[in-house]
Amino acid sequence: MTNSKIGVWLLLIATTVLVTQAVSTDLAAGESGETVRFQNKLKGKNRRAANIGIGFEIAPHFLKEGGGSYTSGGAISIRCVFRNNSSRRQYVVLSDHDDYSGTLPYPIGLKAKVWDASGTLLSANEISSEGWWSSYFLSGTNYVEKPGDRIFLKPGEYVIRIVPLDVVLQGCRDLKSGLSRGRYFVQFSLDDLESNKIELSIR
Repeated sequence: MTNSKIGVWLLLIATTVLVTQAVSTDLAAGESGETVRFQNKLKGKNRRAANIGIGFEIAPHFLKEGGGSYTSGGAISIRCVFRNNSSRRQYVVLSDHDDYSGTLPYPIGLKAKVWDASGTLLSANEISSEGWWSSYFLSGTNYVEKPGDRIFLKPGEYVIRIVPLDVVLQGCRDLKSGLSRGRYFVQFSLDDLESNKIELSIR
């Protein structure tokens, strides 16, 4: 065999090897990509978003029947109602106790926003860019879900918590003395749930 023929054969062999490696690499990448997409699809299918179908409504809560008023420096109790507005059983996680403190004044994860009568946000802080505040931000409470925290609700069922707004706002930068006399607007959130906004008058 002449040197020219040998050169041609060597060139063909080298080209075949390169093409085979390229195809193998593309196939591996394709399989890897399909695997990732399939895993993500499974995660999306199996993961259930928290609080789907749960409504969150708040209102002033007074001990005496027929209403009442809040006074500066006093307790400010807010009635929180978590209701299943869907057609299937749902759950809400209300973690209001731990091993160290026992029963907590309000569920971990619950936060508040407060505006004055002119609409100025009073609960602005360095921790939440949206102005949500919780006194737990400063307490370092470590939450581990416990039996009873996850409350299952049938369609139309609801669960109530009475939350002390004055306690929630403790430690807030611009509300260190609590809410003084005046008119305010308040909203709560719990994880991905946001309540309605209510008006409060402090005397």
